[in-house]
Amino acid sequence: MKGRKPKPSALREFEGNPGNRPINDDEPKPDPSMPEMPKGLTGDARKCWESLAPELNELGILTKLDVGGLESYCRLYAVARECWRKVKQTGGPVVMVAGKAERNPYIAEAHRAEQLLHKIRSELGLNATSRTRIAVKPSESEDDVLSLLSLDQGQAA
Repeated sequence: MKGRKPKPSALREFEGNPGNRPINDDEPKPDPSMPEMPKGLTGDARKCWESLAPELNELGILTKLDVGGLESYCRLYAVARECWRKVKQTGGPVVMVAGKAERNPYIAEAHRAEQLLHKIRSELGLNATSRTRIAVKPSESEDDVLSLLSLDQGQAA
């Protein structure tokens, strides 16, 4: 099948369904509970998971079925960070190999990891462009607070 891949219904609802297309009510709805961090994440990958997973889960973007995508993101993030550290350790963008100046191979690896990170970042709503397409509706408790605030302001006037 050609064309754009369809967005999940939950993401379309989260964005406010800007195209007003019918939403698939029969789409599977994964367990929304917070998934465990995958075993084996260490260092920068672990820090990345710890900083992103709770918020993504709170937004309903991370479920147990989405662990693989975030795990890949965190591992790639760690690879990119390590490559940039190696660039700094080896002397920058040009290194000497057998007495000849060559491009630092760690830069190419860092760029590859960052290109993949960019793709995953868009899927997970982790960049400014993808967030502009998302409209968060206030919860009932927020609606109650807003209505109380408007009543208080109306009485004060």
